[in-house]
Amino acid sequence: MEIKITEKQYNFINEKAPSFKVEFAVSTNYSIDIVDGFVIFHFNDIDTYDDFMNALDLAIVHDGMINQDVVNDVGIELYKIYDSIIYGDND
Repeated sequence: MEIKITEKQYNFINEKAPSFKVEFAVSTNYSIDIVDGFVIFHFNDIDTYDDFMNALDLAIVHDGMINQDVVNDVGIELYKIYDSIIYGDND
């Protein structure tokens, strides 16, 4: 199982979403390749994939929202990254 995001998206997550790094730091059952401007996460099991997606959800809530009703600029970009993963529009 794998997820592919652009290097720009990957850098954005690392710079603007500290809660993602904290939450996903405990996961070790994956590898990363960088190919032609894309960062590809290879997950060895579904649980690690779930950990990644849960960490991204957490980042949207903690780093991307002003309150429960208002998304900030970081949240808007994180939602775009989330959508690109779910709908696969990074190709």
